[in-house]
Amino acid sequence: MSSYKFYINDLKRRIYAVNFINEYRFDKYLLNDLMLPFNLKIYVRKKMYTYNNKSVIRVRNRCIYTYRSRSVHSQFKLARSQLRENIWKLLIPGISHASW
Repeated sequence: MSSYKFYINDLKRRIYAVNFINEYRFDKYLLNDLMLPFNLKIYVRKKMYTYNNKSVIRVRNRCIYTYRSRSVHSQFKLARSQLRENIWKLLIPGISHASW
Protein backbone atom coordinates (compact mmCIF):
# COMPACT_ATOMS: atom_id res chain seq x y z
CA MET A 1 0.00 0.00 0.00
CA SER A 2 1.79 3.13 -1.17
CA SER A 3 -0.47 5.49 0.76
CA TYR A 4 0.63 3.81 4.00
CA LYS A 5 4.18 4.96 3.23
CA PHE A 6 2.94 8.55 2.97
CA TYR A 7 1.15 8.14 6.29
CA ILE A 8 4.39 7.00 7.98
CA ASN A 9 6.24 9.98 6.48
CA ASP A 10 3.56 12.32 7.83
CA LEU A 11 3.88 10.79 11.29
CA LYS A 12 7.63 11.39 11.17
CA ARG A 13 7.05 15.00 10.13
CA ARG A 14 4.63 15.47 13.01
CA ILE A 15 7.20 14.16 15.47
CA TYR A 16 9.91 16.42 14.05
CA ALA A 17 7.58 19.41 14.16
CA VAL A 18 6.62 18.84 17.79
CA ASN A 19 10.24 18.45 18.81
CA PHE A 20 11.49 21.54 16.99
CA ILE A 21 8.60 24.01 17.22
CA ASN A 22 9.79 25.63 20.46
CA GLU A 23 13.36 25.85 19.22
CA TYR A 24 12.13 27.42 15.98
CA ARG A 25 10.07 30.01 17.84
CA PHE A 26 13.02 30.92 20.04
CA ASP A 27 15.32 31.32 17.04
CA LYS A 28 12.74 33.47 15.29
CA TYR A 29 12.55 35.64 18.40
CA LEU A 30 16.34 36.00 18.37
CA LEU A 31 16.31 37.12 14.74
CA ASN A 32 13.83 39.89 15.54
CA ASP A 33 15.82 41.09 18.55
CA LEU A 34 17.42 44.44 17.76
CA MET A 35 20.05 44.23 20.51
CA LEU A 36 21.53 40.96 19.25
CA PRO A 37 24.94 41.17 17.52
CA PHE A 38 24.99 40.69 13.76
CA ASN A 39 27.34 37.67 13.90
CA LEU A 40 24.97 35.83 16.21
CA LYS A 41 22.05 36.58 13.89
CA ILE A 42 23.96 35.02 10.99
CA TYR A 43 24.61 31.92 13.09
CA VAL A 44 20.93 31.64 14.04
CA ARG A 45 19.83 32.09 10.42
CA LYS A 46 22.16 29.30 9.25
CA LYS A 47 20.77 27.10 11.99
CA MET A 48 17.21 27.82 10.86
CA TYR A 49 17.97 26.52 7.36
CA THR A 50 18.00 23.01 8.82
CA TYR A 51 14.32 23.34 9.81
CA ASN A 52 13.00 23.03 6.23
CA ASN A 53 11.80 19.42 6.47
CA LYS A 54 10.53 19.83 10.01
CA SER A 55 7.87 22.40 9.24
CA VAL A 56 4.34 21.94 10.55
CA ILE A 57 3.00 23.18 7.22
CA ARG A 58 4.38 20.12 5.42
CA VAL A 59 2.21 17.81 7.53
CA ARG A 60 -0.91 16.51 5.75
CA ASN A 61 -4.08 15.31 7.44
CA ARG A 62 -4.78 11.73 6.40
CA CYS A 63 -7.72 9.40 6.84
CA ILE A 64 -7.15 6.83 9.59
CA TYR A 65 -8.77 4.05 7.53
CA THR A 66 -7.65 4.65 3.94
CA TYR A 67 -4.69 7.06 4.43
CA ARG A 68 -6.27 9.34 1.83
CA SER A 69 -4.94 12.90 1.99
CA ARG A 70 -7.76 14.75 0.26
CA SER A 71 -11.16 15.71 1.64
CA VAL A 72 -10.31 14.67 5.19
CA HIS A 73 -12.65 15.98 7.87
CA SER A 74 -10.38 17.41 10.56
CA GLN A 75 -12.66 16.65 13.52
CA PHE A 76 -13.06 12.95 12.75
CA LYS A 77 -9.80 12.31 10.82
CA LEU A 78 -11.83 10.49 8.17
CA ALA A 79 -12.04 10.94 4.43
CA ARG A 80 -15.33 12.06 2.94
CA SER A 81 -16.26 8.59 1.69
CA GLN A 82 -15.41 6.87 4.98
CA LEU A 83 -17.28 9.53 6.93
CA ARG A 84 -20.40 8.98 4.83
CA GLU A 85 -20.13 5.23 5.26
CA ASN A 86 -19.68 5.45 9.05
CA ILE A 87 -22.59 7.88 9.37
CA TRP A 88 -24.76 5.53 7.34
CA LYS A 89 -23.82 2.61 9.62
CA LEU A 90 -24.46 4.83 12.71
CA LEU A 91 -20.91 4.32 13.99
CA ILE A 92 -20.37 8.00 14.80
CA PRO A 93 -22.40 9.02 17.87
CA GLY A 94 -24.52 12.15 17.66
CA ILE A 95 -24.63 12.30 13.85
CA SER A 96 -27.34 10.71 11.77
CA HIS A 97 -27.82 10.48 8.01
CA ALA A 98 -30.54 12.83 6.80
CA SER A 99 -33.43 11.14 5.05
CA TRP A 100 -36.73 12.71 4.08
